[in-house]
Amino acid sequence: MNNAKPVNLATFDPLEGLPAHIPVNPILTDQMKVDVMVNKEGHIWVCHDRPFKEYVDWIEFDADAGRLIFVTQGGRLNDFGIQIKPLMAKYIKKADTADLLLMKNKKLHDFSRVALVTRQLVN
Repeated sequence: MNNAKPVNLATFDPLEGLPAHIPVNPILTDQMKVDVMVNKEGHIWVCHDRPFKEYVDWIEFDADAGRLIFVTQGGRLNDFGIQIKPLMAKYIKKADTADLLLMKNKKLHDFSRVALVTRQLVN
């Protein structure tokens, strides 16, 4: 007999209760204030108000899903948490790097440039 409880998809959190060895962190918007800016040339700036828990090694842009995934040096995945709209995606696809800007009191506190890799299966 199956004792599994039905899942309420409206409140389901796929990360809840994951063991520490699972390489997925909570989405970034739950950890810090974070936003992304991009210009028509494909320059990307990610502004955040708290340091990442681990050094960000690169960012993956899943163009099909409209998601930015921050991959740490330790291999952990951090979903940006905000859907990237098609107009912004058009310019992100031009980029091969992104600038991470740690802001404190509305001033630049730290800066790093990381590689950006775009994945797209469907045109």
